[in-house]
Amino acid sequence: LHSFPTRRSSDLGYFSRLVTEYQNLKEASEAQYYIGLSYELEDNHEQSVSSFNKFLALYPKHPWAEKVKNKIILINE
Repeated sequence: LHSFPTRRSSDLGYFSRLVTEYQNLKEASEAQYYIGLSYELEDNHEQSVSSFNKFLALYPKHPWAEKVKNKIILINE
């Protein structure tokens, strides 16, 4: 999960399942971030913010948490 994946719906399903079934794995936090990023790149701001908020709820101390907070601010501007 270290490089940005393609943005097919099957990828989003895979990432969602990873977060749901293996929430405590490092890869699950990355998957949740990539879900939000995928929606952001598709200009689906509502889903993007929702996904990033889920990231923050699940992984509030993650090293990417500040970056995610900043993304939410930028999307909402």
